[in-house]
Amino acid sequence: MPKLSEYAEILVEGMRFRDWTSVKVYLPRADTRRFWFTLSEAAPPQKTFSLLRLRPGMRVQIYLAGQLAISGFITIRQAAYDANSHAVRIEGENWPVDLQQSSVLKPEQFKGYTWEAIAKKVLQPYGIGLVLKGSSPDISKPFENETVQPGESPWNFLDRLGRSRGLTLTDDAQGNLVAIATGTGEGGQDALVEGKNILRAVAVISDFAHSEIQGAGQMNGTDKRWGKDAAQPAARVTNPNVMRYRPLYLLSEKVSTPEELKARLNQEVAWETSAEIQANIVVQGWLQSSGKLWEPDKMVKVTSPMLMLDMELQTESVTFTQDNTSGTLTTLALMKPGKREIEAGGMNPGSKPVPEPQVQQPQ
Repeated sequence: MPKLSEYAEILVEGMRFRDWTSVKVYLPRADTRRFWFTLSEAAPPQKTFSLLRLRPGMRVQIYLAGQLAISGFITIRQAAYDANSHAVRIEGENWPVDLQQSSVLKPEQFKGYTWEAIAKKVLQPYGIGLVLKGSSPDISKPFENETVQPGESPWNFLDRLGRSRGLTLTDDAQGNLVAIATGTGEGGQDALVEGKNILRAVAVISDFAHSEIQGAGQMNGTDKRWGKDAAQPAARVTNPNVMRYRPLYLLSEKVSTPEELKARLNQEVAWETSAEIQANIVVQGWLQSSGKLWEPDKMVKVTSPMLMLDMELQTESVTFTQDNTSGTLTTLALMKPGKREIEAGGMNPGSKPVPEPQVQQPQ
């Protein structure tokens, strides 16, 4: 049985549902939050009868150890039974997932709008709030002229524009859309130390960065900019940390100015740098020594001689799990700090997922 301080609860219509047999809650740095709850019993279905009221579309709040983790809705309810047992599985996502799974139906021209002003206008029909974290020198710079592409989702549209402003999109526990100014995250989380609080871990150190990145992008024509200057502006950035000749040509998303194109290429160089080190580390429980849940987009000092790590890494995602076999665990996906961007539900070319930490028992 979990500790009282580590119960997972679904709150809906003033009622709390707990005593789940398995729990998984996923908090990413650059996507939307998700949850999976399962209840299975071999006795008469006393508990699962009360779960009949939980159905897809219902707004819920997810609490872990009494702390709000997700404000979203149920997307899937699965029930199964036979003569000896029965089970119910509830899945759901945070509220901003609607921004990924719908389209902007009234494309508008945004002339002279800042990213924040565009975002507030796009979000208005959804009733989703906007939170800006950190500061970017380009955040207050207006766009010359931007339009939504046919069928484009609100998330992809805002993410596409945000890349040229150094912004990464995610969400928070209250169900707001969060735009993080690209850069290193905040500190304040517990250190991860081999032999102390690391249960198991795996790390991948890679080398696929490029010595230079050249690129081009389509721009809107103006009275002062037309023809080749508008059709295909070029830019070039270099990575002084790569000693051998290894160039890359990148065809960027539509940009408004040559400066935006260069900023986009700089983000690609910085992303390649951050992807050099990836690690998954598992710790016991959901809470840090402060009593707070582990969080994404935070810096964590990792000391592990076996992984050749003695540095601060950035938390790319946090996965909370609980079941009768493994108990209550937190898996931290970490990367080398630096600017980074990632598409919702996707992964930048060249990056490979880090496997779950597993230790093979000696034969």
